Amino acid sequence: MNIEINITDENELLNIYNKNIISETLDNYLITSLEHRSLKEDITINIIGTKNEFIKSIITSYYEEKYLYLKKIDKLDNYIRLTLFLIGILAIFISKQFTNIVSEVFLIAGWVIIWEIIYDVLFSEIKRKRKARIYKTLAKAKIILKD
Repeated sequence: MNIEINITDENELLNIYNKNIISETLDNYLITSLEHRSLKEDITINIIGTKNEFIKSIITSYYEEKYLYLKKIDKLDNYIRLTLFLIGILAIFISKQFTNIVSEVFLIAGWVIIWEIIYDVLFSEIKRKRKARIYKTLAKAKIILKD
């Protein structure tokens, strides 16, 4: 798959405040170009209007950093989920020890915690993993510069 970028000025590709990261509009364009496509094929980014090799390294490193950041979040999220799951199970077991309203509070709290974990896995984590795949694909994309 090819993504074509036509520029009139190299500064359009870079953030106006930090020339070591890409612009937000370019980032949005690249991500939306891949959001509804299969990520199994190789991606080629054709940048027309510059021959500056520095642009290649900026784009690659930008998406590598974003990918690694999401992987760290996933790892941390797994630890938090495991801890909350154990707390939820513990709350359900504690609810069996009481016979009054305290039992109901612990039972509800335990199931709410477990439900939140399931919700996070089904909705948040799937979106985050999709975004991480997009970042990884963009980090590995072949970038061709044309003047």
